[in-house]
Order: sequence, then structure tokens, then C-alpha cells
Amino acid sequence: MSGRLRRDRRGQLALMDSMVFFAAALAVCGVLVSYARPLVEPRTDLQGDADPAEILRVLLRASIGSPVSIDLEGSHRLDGTEDVATCIAVEVRALSSGASQMVFSSLNAIILEMMNSLCNPVFEPFLIVYDLDEGLPMQVLKLPYEEADSENRYASSTEIPGDDGNPYKAILILSPAALPEHV
Repeated sequence: MSGRLRRDRRGQLALMDSMVFFAAALAVCGVLVSYARPLVEPRTDLQGDADPAEILRVLLRASIGSPVSIDLEGSHRLDGTEDVATCIAVEVRALSSGASQMVFSSLNAIILEMMNSLCNPVFEPFLIVYDLDEGLPMQVLKLPYEEADSENRYASSTEIPGDDGNPYKAILILSPAALPEHV
């Protein structure tokens, strides 16, 4: 054995070939990624997913989820499986008969919480129910109680059949939420 080191150029050539191939693969991947676009364009409008017709439909079909006791000439118990439309029809019938809206405060709190959870946070939901029984429609229920003061409102309405045969009109109004004062 002589003391000379033997150089094998084939190993270096293979290493260089693999590095060139890797760089070319990175360049191709970069080009492909730059041309790739999402299948669905992101929504930039303020309305977002706030379709009032869809929110109202989902709200009225949803069950209230928790038992509620209402004190109407003897206690009336809702077991939580009733849908919101049925609960609203019971409330509107009682309010039309002269009952106080305070009797329904726990039910209204549940409905308000459901409306807020269904609605996009940039909007405040308002629900107004009219009795269509005789002549002119009469407003019977309004949740929440304060007035929405905005020009940019989105609304949808539907009829709720009452259990007494009277039709009621439910109107969901989405009004832009007020910005915080400390911004």
C-alpha cells in the first residue's frame, strides 16, 4: 500500500447531480404554489355569513334546549324540546291575552342567546313578532327591547302558525353592531 489517497470522482458527481435535482424540484414547487389559488375566494363583504333568512329559519326550528317554567294562571312548563317557533307562538298568544312580558324573561333570554350565537358578531339581531289576526298587524313581541338605530339593516320574515289558528309574522333584523367606545 502506498500512502496515497485515492479519489473517487463518481461519488462527488452523484452528490452534485442530487443537489441540482433537489434545487430544480424546489423551483418547480415554488412556481406551482405561486399559481395555486383557494377553491373558494374569501368573503370580504361586511355581511359575511349573515343571511337573515337562513338565520331565522334555523332559529325557529331549533329547540330551546333547557327546561323553562312560565307562571301563567298556573305554572306552564316547557321541557326544552319545544322549538323556538312553538315557544314564540305560546308567548305571543299569552301577550295578546294581556300577560306581562316579564313572565317570559327566562325564555326570552334563551332566545336572545340563540340569536346572538347564530349571528355574525358584526351584527346585532332583533326579533319582532306581529299578530296578523285582525285587520292591521299588531306588534306583540320585540327582542331585545331597545330600538335598532341604523340605516344598514338586513331583514327576513316568515309566518308562524299559532296553536290557536292565528298566524304570526316573525321578522329578524340584523343591524350592524355598535363599535366599542374605547377604540
